[in-house]
Amino acid sequence: MIDATTRDLVEHLRALMSEDLGVDEDPAVQTLFREGYRVLDLTRRPSARSTHFSSSVHA
Repeated sequence: MIDATTRDLVEHLRALMSEDLGVDEDPAVQTLFREGYRVLDLTRRPSARSTHFSSSVHA
């Protein structure tokens, strides 16, 4: 269930980030993009071997 939901969220986030939101001019948008890219970095996602704590703090 978590993997399916994560895939849906990633798709929505990618669609949002492909919009022209003024990332070149607005520092607040730049911050949101950095956070978005951090969330999209699937190499940092918790795995089956991750502790419950690290999994819950990931997002």
